[in-house]
Amino acid sequence: MSKNDNRHSITDYARQGDELIRFDDKVRAKPSDFKVDKTVILIHGFTAHGDYLESLATELVEYGYNVLIYNYYSLNGVLRAAESLAERLVLLNELTDGDLERNKISLICHSMGGLVGKSLYLLTAAKCFVSSLVTIGTPHQGTLTDAKVLQHLINAGEYLCGKPTSYRPDGCSAKELMGVDNYNNIGLLDSLELKADELKELPILSISGGRRYLEVGSNPILNYAANKYIQDQLKSENDGLVLEDSSTPFSNSKFEPHPLSLHQNNYSDYKYVNHSHLVNSQVVGLNIVAWLKNIPSSDG
Repeated sequence: MSKNDNRHSITDYARQGDELIRFDDKVRAKPSDFKVDKTVILIHGFTAHGDYLESLATELVEYGYNVLIYNYYSLNGVLRAAESLAERLVLLNELTDGDLERNKISLICHSMGGLVGKSLYLLTAAKCFVSSLVTIGTPHQGTLTDAKVLQHLINAGEYLCGKPTSYRPDGCSAKELMGVDNYNNIGLLDSLELKADELKELPILSISGGRRYLEVGSNPILNYAANKYIQDQLKSENDGLVLEDSSTPFSNSKFEPHPLSLHQNNYSDYKYVNHSHLVNSQVVGLNIVAWLKNIPSSDG
């Protein structure tokens, strides 16, 4: 589907609440969706919805995965999104008499969605349902504490998915990404870092891109100005928005990651793929599928 065919705007999720849907027919997830042991949940970034993840979802379907997409109101915050998804998973597990606990799920997350997935695992009761985590272009250390850079992130998300997000610099998500929120009196990112040793129990694949350019709209002059500003701030290796060092959860780790955990930045498309289009790269999708093959997805 093209970005002009998207059914949802961010306002829909503000009104009706977040939604876990099946990729194939776009209906809400049912208990029967968790009776198989190859279920993955795609979590979008700071955009209105996950429709832009179609290429990656299609790749996963081709290799036999049951693909669900979590659409959430991204302005409400990373932690709120994680808690909202966790609540749905807990209820679905109860309705299946424990199928999620037995069969497990893999979370595959783009950009801010990776922080949602990590928060779900470290801070919610849904931890026991997760067999693995994939983060794609995720700013594990947050974005620069600069509202102007964050605005460019929002513009890129709106351009990618074709819908406005009604971004506000004083919103919860913005504060969390810049590390200036007050969760636990220290902020969400620092709170996740305090619990980071628990990630050694979870197989994690993190993937980064290397093209230092971000499309924030269709105007080439505005794109040039925005990218010059962003690169002046970032300076070192990045995907157009997220620093390479921030794109892995293990860059500052003081513990040994899970044996299957891996940071992937040596694939053929690396220097040509930027933050927005990581999820459209065929080789990124194939790397994810190849890695998932090694992950035990069920307790049985």
